[in-house]
Amino acid sequence: MDPYSAEGGIFPAADLMRYHSTNNPLLELVHIHSAFHQAQYAKAADFDTSSFSPSNQLPARVIKLRSRIALGQYDAVLKDVKGASETDLAAVALLAEYEKAKSKSGNVESVVERAKQLAEKEAEIGRAS
Repeated sequence: MDPYSAEGGIFPAADLMRYHSTNNPLLELVHIHSAFHQAQYAKAADFDTSSFSPSNQLPARVIKLRSRIALGQYDAVLKDVKGASETDLAAVALLAEYEKAKSKSGNVESVVERAKQLAEKEAEIGRAS
């Protein structure tokens, strides 16, 4: 049987993507990433990432949090990332604060200033390593 035929051969079509997503960390983020960029924010926010490899846990969490921001769940995101030490999550918190301030016609300048400070800090760390 031809593995590339309609019959599926070694990998039936239904199992092919499951095989790739569970055995190839590079492909784990494809579906959640696609959902986010197609503005399917609820789908991306509810995506089950429990089986993702450890190296993809943070990127998946960032996508899920950004999806929740797009859905207007600013306070929930801020609560979720409170006290997190990862720079990626600090950036997500700033995005949530910015979008929240913008939605309430608030002062976004202070958030922008803190984002600049975070970027400068990370640039210094990058130059030092």
